[in-house]
Amino acid sequence: MSTQEVRSASEKTDKAEQEATWALTEAKRSLIQRQIEAKAKDPTGGLSQELLKLQSRLTAAQNDVKKHANTSRSAEQRQQVQKISGEALAKITEAEEQGNKAASLVEKLKDQGSEESIKVAEEAIAELQGFVRMANRFLDENRRGSEEFASEASSKLQPRVKAVQAKLESLQVAIRSHLEKAGVKAVLSECQQRLEDTEAAVKSSSDAEAAFLKLPADSQGEAIAEAMASLEAAVKAANGSVNTTRAHLGVKRVNMKRMSPELSTSGLEEIEKLQKRLDEATQAVAKGKKVVAEKQQEVVQREISTKLKETEALFEASKAASALLAATELSTEDLAAKTKAAGEAHRAASEAVEDFSRKLQVRQQEASRGAVAPRGESAAQLFARSAAAATGVAELASMLDQADKMQAELETQRGRLQEEKDKCMAQDVLKVSTDLVEALEKKMEGTNGAAASLTEDNGNLAAHIYLGQIVEALRQSLARTSQSEDALAKTLAPSGSVTESKFVSYLQELP
Repeated sequence: MSTQEVRSASEKTDKAEQEATWALTEAKRSLIQRQIEAKAKDPTGGLSQELLKLQSRLTAAQNDVKKHANTSRSAEQRQQVQKISGEALAKITEAEEQGNKAASLVEKLKDQGSEESIKVAEEAIAELQGFVRMANRFLDENRRGSEEFASEASSKLQPRVKAVQAKLESLQVAIRSHLEKAGVKAVLSECQQRLEDTEAAVKSSSDAEAAFLKLPADSQGEAIAEAMASLEAAVKAANGSVNTTRAHLGVKRVNMKRMSPELSTSGLEEIEKLQKRLDEATQAVAKGKKVVAEKQQEVVQREISTKLKETEALFEASKAASALLAATELSTEDLAAKTKAAGEAHRAASEAVEDFSRKLQVRQQEASRGAVAPRGESAAQLFARSAAAATGVAELASMLDQADKMQAELETQRGRLQEEKDKCMAQDVLKVSTDLVEALEKKMEGTNGAAASLTEDNGNLAAHIYLGQIVEALRQSLARTSQSEDALAKTLAPSGSVTESKFVSYLQELP
């Protein structure tokens, strides 16, 4: 029967039940009244017996009405249970179909575990989880409202839901495994790419090293500077890439240990293979760094040697110029010229020695810093590099000592040079004074001729007296002003000579 027919029959049954119940109630009331009257009118009880029979028939009729009413209600409930069961069955069937779909997608991941296919399978499993949750909720809600449906659900529907639930859990485990495998694959792919980039950087470093080593031994200037700069940049880039990749592998190794034992073991094996390749790249970079350090040391040594030769040449030139001053007796003009030349040579030599000393000190500090061990250096490499650094420091210390000796000798030369300059000054003053005195003597000759009658020594006495007065006036002026004879000579003759008018003017200003 259809739902409408069942509902119509149920309504008619309810109406008939109501009418029968009313009729039975009225009959029961009338029967009770008759029984009361029979007891009073019929002492023998014959009528009462007949009424009891009617009472029994009335009770039987009442039971039949209840039975038929219950049958009607049971039919309606069964139909409701069938409806709910049908809805539940539809939901469970839909969940089972979704489970089969998700299982098929997960099965395909064994052959094609791409990121897109894993994503599709994840979405299917999530949808299946929603169907299972919906089916369980539907069963729970309707089980509480109907015992008959609860029995139906427990015996037929719930086992199918549990089967789908078990499939869901199995698929979740499987997809989790595929996700971990995909994660391991992605990690290893990333590590592989980083290592390839590092190996490319190391190859560029090796190529730059080969190009540098192919340069002729006598290469200088821009060629060697450009090649050295390229090599340094390539080695620096390779070293940075090696350090970055080493740190990346370390992090991924720790993450890999947190995965399932099966995936962790295989993943760690692959990372160890990559680590070995990285170690080889590290050794190549260390070799390049060693070449750079050696070539830098050669350039520094060449630079220092060239600077030392230039400094020594200027130092020897200064010594030779100073030696000429004491070789023979020189005229005032020659002495002044050679003193000036010696001063210029001394100044050039002093500047060269000071510059050379500064460069040596800088190189000495750099060589001392070379004893610090870089990361990843072996004990043998450290020992070799430390020995080389110690040798370089010792050589620089020896050169610095040589520069100090040259500096000390230049200081001695400067003292001698100052003495020669003072000597030149004194000679200039003496010459100027002598010239002036001779000029005065010539002027006095006329005076002596005019005063011949006044003196017997023909004017020599007056000249001597006048010259003595000049010398005494100069001496008193020097004592009063605490001025040295050299300072007086520089004042009167800054260029090495003085005019007569200037000397006379100076004498006239004396007190």
